[in-house]
Amino acid sequence: MDWNNKPDSFTEPEDFEYVEPADNEDIPQASEPAGGEVKPKPKRRFRRFMIWFTVIVFAVLAAAFWLRYINPYVVGSHERGYIVNVEYKGMIFKTWEGEMIARKALTDTVNIYSHSFLFSVDDAEVAKRLEQYCGTGRQVSVTYDRFMGALPWRGVQTCVVTAVEPVD
Repeated sequence: MDWNNKPDSFTEPEDFEYVEPADNEDIPQASEPAGGEVKPKPKRRFRRFMIWFTVIVFAVLAAAFWLRYINPYVVGSHERGYIVNVEYKGMIFKTWEGEMIARKALTDTVNIYSHSFLFSVDDAEVAKRLEQYCGTGRQVSVTYDRFMGALPWRGVQTCVVTAVEPVD
């Protein structure tokens, strides 16, 4: 083989001259498929899939967050007992936290190790009213909402007291 006289694929012949078309009309356009339906490119299809997938995942996560932390599981439940402690505490988020000995825990002879009712308070006025009854030996009735999960700015406990009334 004569390697010197044959042009290789990387060199152009010396008589080659490149001429740009004058208008875009000279460039042949892709015609529509025979069925009349234009199929999207695979890259666009993947991008569209990823956008919809992201939107659906975000919607599911937002709904799960709302159900667990924002929407109360129990609304307007009542508990009667004696207020033991109400404190304003927390490292970053200061919240009102309280403890109450439930009346049913005092009268229950079967469960001798029953625990006290722990709660959070999101309203400062309700917390001040609870502090008034703390250690007085007066029985109170608290109304609370129970959530599936606790948010740090709402309190440590899942039970959030919304109202307090003395029992006569």
